[in-house]
Amino acid sequence: MKDFQSIKYYSAMEAANEVVSKWLEAKPDNKELNAVAEALIQSVFYTNQLELDYKSVGYAVRDAKRIANSLKAKLDEKPSEVELKFMQMTEGDENDAINAIL
Repeated sequence: MKDFQSIKYYSAMEAANEVVSKWLEAKPDNKELNAVAEALIQSVFYTNQLELDYKSVGYAVRDAKRIANSLKAKLDEKPSEVELKFMQMTEGDENDAINAIL
């Protein structure tokens, strides 16, 4: 849907630009018309920058989610404190492990 809205916006701006360009050819010294032409150009540049920023944020969010998921997976693999203590207690001589528990 966003692409469709973008196409509609740029089509409308192109149509407006064509009309203003024709008027400027007929009256190149018209200050108000020149101001309108400049405003149209600035509007397109501003909108384009907003779209680039939006995409950049999307990429950053995607990368952050990927990193978070990777870290979560690593944490899920790491044994808990209880598991670590049990592993330490059960390593080595069986009698030592039994005595450590008692």
